[in-house]
Amino acid sequence: MASASPAPSGAIEFDGARLPYAVRRGDQPPRQATVALVGEAPDVLLIVDIAKEAQAETINAALEALVLDEAQASWLRTQLRLPPDFRTPIAVTVGETPKTPSWTQEPSGSIAFEGGRIAYAVRRHSRRKKIEVSVVEGELLVKAPHKAPDAEVHALVVELIGQNEGWLREQLRPLPRGREARTPAPQGEVEFDGAAIKYFTRRHPRRKRTALGVDNGRLLVRAGPRISDARIHADVLEIVRERGDWIRKQLSRPQVRPLWYEVRDGGNLLYLGERHAVREDPSAPEAVMFDERGFRLRSADPAVVRQWLWRRAEEEVEQRTERWAREIGERPKWVQVVDVQSYWGQVNVQTREINFNWRLIFGPEQQIDDVVVHELCHLRITGHQRDFWELVERFRPGARKRRAEFKQLAAEMVWEPMRSPIRRRGFGREPWADEDDW
Repeated sequence: MASASPAPSGAIEFDGARLPYAVRRGDQPPRQATVALVGEAPDVLLIVDIAKEAQAETINAALEALVLDEAQASWLRTQLRLPPDFRTPIAVTVGETPKTPSWTQEPSGSIAFEGGRIAYAVRRHSRRKKIEVSVVEGELLVKAPHKAPDAEVHALVVELIGQNEGWLREQLRPLPRGREARTPAPQGEVEFDGAAIKYFTRRHPRRKRTALGVDNGRLLVRAGPRISDARIHADVLEIVRERGDWIRKQLSRPQVRPLWYEVRDGGNLLYLGERHAVREDPSAPEAVMFDERGFRLRSADPAVVRQWLWRRAEEEVEQRTERWAREIGERPKWVQVVDVQSYWGQVNVQTREINFNWRLIFGPEQQIDDVVVHELCHLRITGHQRDFWELVERFRPGARKRRAEFKQLAAEMVWEPMRSPIRRRGFGREPWADEDDW
């Protein structure tokens, strides 16, 4: 097993910030490593679990490959936005140990900026093809190809800064504690569906084109360091015109509702279809208590509350499945509560296994019964044809109408990932075939 609580042993540059990392050596396979992010931004730490025999150069190369890979870099950006309790590790393939260090530090130069001079440091990489400029901990960092002449590097740095003075000014501004220490965020507005909608810009050193996405109800623009604010605004207008239907659909989706926002003294937590007051009481005999007055918490710890909600979801689903299985005459083999965002319930009639979304615990009790009956009826009829709904309505009159109402309630639920272990509940031993979901 790997040792616990390692001290920082190095750092990598990522999106204009410097991320420290610590290494835990254990029984990992020689060509595999696991990377996890701990702590609150900006005081975060990458934990690298790697084989005992791995060399420092191997670890550095693996982390550089992680931030250069688009998919893995996207994972890291997502992890930086999540609260610590909801982060997940990622597996990283470790390449061969390089014979020479990947980076070579060159003497710094300087450029004129707003009546003064700003020093910059050059780092050359043997596999780099283009020159990029970023700001790390208030210093200008230039990444350049190994063979690029110093004069060419200097000329391009001057050109880049001349085109992006606003970006550099924002990067050099001191960051308040708690802010994401990664990218600048100039913002503008666009007209969309008769309203002015703000957009936020994040610049990435390796990006070449402007991209527009919707992140938790906000328009988020990703752009390269050489693209001016005016060019970004023009690109956003064009994207909005071309992809208006897609943006409208993304903006209509339920926003992520963090559990920590509700789990606080004076909060208002949704539970079994109703909102209940949350009070913090250090003298409470149990970590989480619930009665007619609402929730009483020994401490406002989202991790403790989410585990309590998960257990309540398991109990509700198990009891209601047992009851309705007897009445319908269809018994599943396994029932389990899972963390998904694509369905409320899903049945595999070949194995007679049923999965239920843990977020059912936020819904009214009659909706939980509707979902349980819906999935149990699929053990007899696999499709959604008329005879299936007639079977469901026989046991739960009005279930089909309430199905639409339940989807409207989804906007008030917590939709962040929980990453809780799955525990199965055994019920029977009969086989069947096909699969469906609610």
